[in-house]
Amino acid sequence: MALTHSQRHRREGHPVTVENADTGEYLGRILDLNIDHFMVLTDHQLQPKQTINLILHIPEPTLSHDTVSLKAECMWCQNSNFASKFGAGFHIEQIDDQNSKTLDSYINGY
Repeated sequence: MALTHSQRHRREGHPVTVENADTGEYLGRILDLNIDHFMVLTDHQLQPKQTINLILHIPEPTLSHDTVSLKAECMWCQNSNFASKFGAGFHIEQIDDQNSKTLDSYINGY
């Protein structure tokens, strides 16, 4: 389920950020978030079909959690309209029950 207009508006200025769980490197910030996929604005040109362990940092703790750990596959990556940045689309491949509940709760406004 995508964020509604009011949920997007409420969260402007408080982006969900993404970190590579294996390297600790900041990957970027989420522009669009659904229960099974998301889009990231990043400085990195990512490779499609690349699967990455990620940590999503949620600005408003949900169910007492402020992070969501998951494994996602990069489906596409292309130049964005923002200077020297890329947009990358991810499909969530693996997420455990607790992280799934936290993500669902955040998306649906708890």
